[in-house]
Amino acid sequence: METLYFQTLIAVAELGSFSRAAEQLHLTQSTVSRRIAALEEHYGQVLLARDGTKIVPTKAGRLAIEKAHHIVTNEHQLSEALARHKMPTHLKIGCSSNFASIHLARLLAHVEHLELSQHITSSVAATDEIVRGMECGRYDVIFLEHCGLPALERFATKDLTEDVVVFLSRHTELPTGEVDIEQLLPYQIYCCPTCCCTRRLLDKNLQSIGVEISDFSRVVDIGDIHVMRDSLVHRGGVAFLSQELVAAELAAGQLVAHTVAGFVHKRRRTIVARDRQTVNAWHSHYLAASSAA
Repeated sequence: METLYFQTLIAVAELGSFSRAAEQLHLTQSTVSRRIAALEEHYGQVLLARDGTKIVPTKAGRLAIEKAHHIVTNEHQLSEALARHKMPTHLKIGCSSNFASIHLARLLAHVEHLELSQHITSSVAATDEIVRGMECGRYDVIFLEHCGLPALERFATKDLTEDVVVFLSRHTELPTGEVDIEQLLPYQIYCCPTCCCTRRLLDKNLQSIGVEISDFSRVVDIGDIHVMRDSLVHRGGVAFLSQELVAAELAAGQLVAHTVAGFVHKRRRTIVARDRQTVNAWHSHYLAASSAA
């Protein structure tokens, strides 16, 4: 029985819902249902039952879930061990700018702790450039945010938790939470370059509601997201940035987060490598690095 089926069983049991499990696993609800049905048919027992509006494990299901955790853990450990065995002497990692700012330092610390390679090179660039580098063989693995994964059919991929991109403001009279775009336009906006995924998402959102970036009182293009964040904190105005990037400033009350009705505020975050085993191993590295934060 495939490990993915056990991961699906665990997710449904933990979330108490086929639909929520499907969302978490980036699957359709019918796929989740088929996997559970396949498990029940294979073992000849009902593993999940409905209790009102919630899905709960049966007695047999609780036993299966306990064993499933061991199976999934062992599979992750095997993937990591095999990945270390085949890891190149020179490990090359590519990241989009936003991912690097939030996760790269912890990921590198984890990789160094595991001694996966004698020589590690990490490169940070816009999503399109990182993808081209993967296609040209410059990287062993890449991590990127995107609004639609470029054509990488010959590679293996795995989605991570989605990145949430919001408007941030400082020294404005804007209320926290959802605002109308007209409330934002009187302010100066700090923007990424047009080649950046964040800027593309912003432009696409604005276009969908009939607004242009030039409709803001002033547009300041800044090529570095750290400088954008610092400029916003110290000079005021608005910016469209990853909420995770400014978590500390939001917690300290230095910035206020806003959404806009009709905007897409989420984008995918994906690992890309040459084969499924490598992707799964790096997914385990990413989760371990994140949990150690």
